[in-house]
Amino acid sequence: MAMRTIQDVRIPSRSAQTVLVLAICVQRVLMLVVRVKVGRVQQLSQSVQAAAVKMGGGNDKDKNCYCMDSKTFPPSIFPDSPSVQETLDAIKALPDCSSDMYSIDPKIYPTCQKDKIGAPQHGSDGKPSVQDSIKDWCASVDGKKVQKQSESSAGTVFEMFLFAYYSFWLSANLWHKPPKNNKCTGEATIKKDECIDALSTAMEHCDPKSDSTHGASYSTGCISYNITLDSGQNKYSPPWAPLSVGDQIGQCDKRNSSGVSYKFWKGIYLKFCAEVDKDPKAKKSNQYTQDDFKEPKSEKARALMRFMPRTPPLMPDTYTKKYGQDYQFDFEFTGADGDCRGSCSDAMATISSTCGHTSAEQDKMALSATLNAGCGTYSIKVTPPQPDQVFCGFHDNSIEPKYLTSYSTSDIDDAISAFCSDPNARVSNPPERMPFINGLFSDIKSPWPHRYYRSKSTDGGDTAVEIYAQFADQIMAGDLECEAGDDQQFSVKDYEERCKEVLGKAVSGCSKDSETFKESSILLEHEGGNGCVVWGVVATKYEEEGAKG
Repeated sequence: MAMRTIQDVRIPSRSAQTVLVLAICVQRVLMLVVRVKVGRVQQLSQSVQAAAVKMGGGNDKDKNCYCMDSKTFPPSIFPDSPSVQETLDAIKALPDCSSDMYSIDPKIYPTCQKDKIGAPQHGSDGKPSVQDSIKDWCASVDGKKVQKQSESSAGTVFEMFLFAYYSFWLSANLWHKPPKNNKCTGEATIKKDECIDALSTAMEHCDPKSDSTHGASYSTGCISYNITLDSGQNKYSPPWAPLSVGDQIGQCDKRNSSGVSYKFWKGIYLKFCAEVDKDPKAKKSNQYTQDDFKEPKSEKARALMRFMPRTPPLMPDTYTKKYGQDYQFDFEFTGADGDCRGSCSDAMATISSTCGHTSAEQDKMALSATLNAGCGTYSIKVTPPQPDQVFCGFHDNSIEPKYLTSYSTSDIDDAISAFCSDPNARVSNPPERMPFINGLFSDIKSPWPHRYYRSKSTDGGDTAVEIYAQFADQIMAGDLECEAGDDQQFSVKDYEERCKEVLGKAVSGCSKDSETFKESSILLEHEGGNGCVVWGVVATKYEEEGAKG
């Protein structure tokens, strides 16, 4: 009967596996010691085998145990005529046959993903092949460290490789529950040869003699090496930690268009990204106008534009001041904390792709957008010139500043409703004459489009809130740039809903908070249809001299 060698014995338990590996190491060491008598070596080898069989049960299917290093030990360490127990005791006493000498997966076999997707295994099966990628990737990450980031997740070193419409990922992370005798800590270093051996073993074991790989994982030392198949192709969204849709592509309200072409916007964001690149960890908040546009010159920017829909060439002067206002472009970055999924330009290009196709033409940026870059968040806002332009602190020069005061915004809604529903107030050119007012808060029946309403100021005193509507040149606001057509007389009540809208904007645009309104304000209509109409709100202390101006 032929004697079974130690390599033919399967050890199902973790402790038995250790014995088996040590036994293999001892057997190989002893075979190298030429000074030992042949008979003694054979006797000791048989005893080691018997010890392994005793611990493991004698299943002879597994051959995955291997000795990573061979060292010679003095033969005198073993008894002259060792029994099985004496051999085990001798193995335990070996000081150098530790986890540094051998490697073994407690599960014996690699874990197989068995994905429906299959990546080309060898170079002859397609490109990029998993086999070639393993060699290149392991060389590129040689010496890199994988670190534990928290109690529930481990840091992962990875790279995505595209093939056909799919991808495969090579990754390395800390072994979740390594054997205690491996003496693993919260950090481990990737070794090129170990990486190649582990991934190749996993691939060949799970898909032997095959032209495709369906995913596998193998753990050795303190690191788990993985081949993962995926249908996604976002290099920042690995299948074991996928990004939300918003984090992948950015978030924005595509229903609200800024009217600014994404191509023009690209010529603005490059300036912001140049600032971010100087110090990626610093918080940045910058505002630009159309005058900061620079046509993208870099190959990268031109390459990005090639992926966008074809549109007519865009000239730098396409966007200029309108209604006397600039186009405003606001950018903000929280600052990098950790590893970013890409550069600032990568983030902006993603925002362009996701949020740059609003409007009927499908080529305009949304008004605002955000993108989580993994290390921090980018926020952008585009503010085009407003046809309803608000000016804070604007009032008749005849009113002395000492008479200006604040009032409660909770009172203003009633006052605006009363003014806008007044059947008598009329805006005309030439203007209606100011009537004699018998008491500031009397019921004015005149067409003169000014009314006063009583409110309480923040100090508890009475306040006179004046609400009015007139053409710009009638209230010394003619120097404001206005692009509306000719003045058209109209009744305030006929314009009631629009009246409430614009006066509401005048208040909200200048309120310092939601409770009080401190500054006088006006709203200039540029596209209201009745000419350059000014809608105003001003609060004064209740004194006839100040109120009447």
